Amino acid sequence: MLPIKNIAFLVGGYTKEFDVSLKSAEYVESQLVSDKYHFYKIIISKNDWYYTLSSGKKIIVDRVDFSLFFDGEKISFDGAFILMHGTPGEDGLIQGYLDLLNIPYPSCDRLSSTITFNKKYTNIIADANGIPVAKSLVLKKDGRLELDSVLKMISLPVFVKPNQGGSSLGTFKVTNENQLIESIQKSFDESEVVIVEELIPGREFTIGVVEWKGELMTLPISEVIAPNEFFDYEAKYTVGGCEEITPAQISSVMKLAIEESAKKIYQIFGCNGIVRVDYIWHDQRNAPYFLEVNTIPGMTATSFIPQQLEAMNWTTKQLILGLLEEMFAK
Repeated sequence: MLPIKNIAFLVGGYTKEFDVSLKSAEYVESQLVSDKYHFYKIIISKNDWYYTLSSGKKIIVDRVDFSLFFDGEKISFDGAFILMHGTPGEDGLIQGYLDLLNIPYPSCDRLSSTITFNKKYTNIIADANGIPVAKSLVLKKDGRLELDSVLKMISLPVFVKPNQGGSSLGTFKVTNENQLIESIQKSFDESEVVIVEELIPGREFTIGVVEWKGELMTLPISEVIAPNEFFDYEAKYTVGGCEEITPAQISSVMKLAIEESAKKIYQIFGCNGIVRVDYIWHDQRNAPYFLEVNTIPGMTATSFIPQQLEAMNWTTKQLILGLLEEMFAK
């Protein structure tokens, strides 16, 4: 019998998405049962990296070699599973750290994570590869902010969002001039760079994509019908916060277009493991407009990936353990 491998289950992070990560961890932990792996939930926070014993005692991680020491034993890790939203989980920082220590993980690598965490860079690359994206304008926190200049370059209504960040934190739908400057200032609280992006009229969809046994596979598409102005933080993480239809009730033409675009996004950005790609289906142009790729998609009770897995008669456990098996087989 092969020895049990130690897996660091990384949760938390340095942003306001810390709590979102912990909510995801609550659900995923119940799925991490295997006779092949021993999972250690490592909380990553600004102050400490630590593992909590059943007694409640915190064991601080030795960051020199990413190990734990307790009960007279040193615990080293054979692999990691990342479930941190925002920095350092989605922006390439933790991936670079793990790469230096030769600790594998079944998700996007440092380069892919760094690029896709930057919304403007992502849009530029997607657009250059023939993927339709919304027109947008980039504003820097230390630059001059003049309403007339902004409105000359992009017309209302718009979305204002942090260039780097997730969970729709600091994101606002703006329909009149009076809201615009205030929304931009609030968004600067989340990021040094803010994007003002044209509103695309249409239906919102999201789709999981995973490389599975050497083949690129899409999960069932979900449609998002938010009761608020858009799919904001409250709608994302509140049970019943929005209507989510999985699988989406769409034509075969729409389904194929979204699936093919999502696969192309996965390949363009060199993704790995499970990712989620968000779209707006443009009403007038009859095409999927790319919004963003989530390299560490949410795994809470209300998240899309578990819904999509259930729709195809899979389990989250099956996905995670399968990704770990493929990682160690490489």
